[in-house]
Amino acid sequence: MQERVDAVNLFYQTEDRAGTEAFLDEFNVTYIVVGQLEQAFYPGEGLTKFELYDGVLWQEVFRTGSTVIYQVLGLNSDSLQLLTNRF
Repeated sequence: MQERVDAVNLFYQTEDRAGTEAFLDEFNVTYIVVGQLEQAFYPGEGLTKFELYDGVLWQEVFRTGSTVIYQVLGLNSDSLQLLTNRF
């Protein structure tokens, strides 16, 4: 359990695109929330990636006040595996 908590912490703090993509794939992330809680716990450069990669890795699907929800774009390896197993 601590391993996942550490991975989430690193995800919100990192600016590294490769590490970000690896996290999204490993945990099969579909939606990402960036709200007051995330801004309080993870202040700094790591949060700038959300606007930077909007439309590239994820897409903003909801915004209210300072809370934004992003939908992860594309298919991860597990999704690809499921699709290829169907054909």
